[in-house]
Amino acid sequence: MLNEREKAVLAALEEMDDHELLYAWNEYAREDNPDNKILTWDDIDELFADREPSWIVNRVYYGDYQPGAELVKFDGYGNFKSVFWYELKDYIDLEEMAVWYADAPSWAYIPGDIELALMEHETE
Repeated sequence: MLNEREKAVLAALEEMDDHELLYAWNEYAREDNPDNKILTWDDIDELFADREPSWIVNRVYYGDYQPGAELVKFDGYGNFKSVFWYELKDYIDLEEMAVWYADAPSWAYIPGDIELALMEHETE
């Protein structure tokens, strides 16, 4: 059961568009569980520019790769798992993320909409 602070964050998350939600998820994952990040192809290009082609081919071959997908995450074995924008919320746990952001460490980056919800909640 969520407390009031967590509910305020959850409401802010539910109002975000998919791009904002992806950004918020990746900030949360970066701090709490980097293996859960969901990446765009631009992220992949940047992260794996130095990798051997065979390494990338293996991530595709042993993973669940679909060429038309706009996003990628890693399965539990480090292989690519394709994610389409319409599936994004299937891979994001909004309540888990709300709990984390509601009590995020002071050094963590908090996206603006969530920070605003927390500030508004504090003034009530």
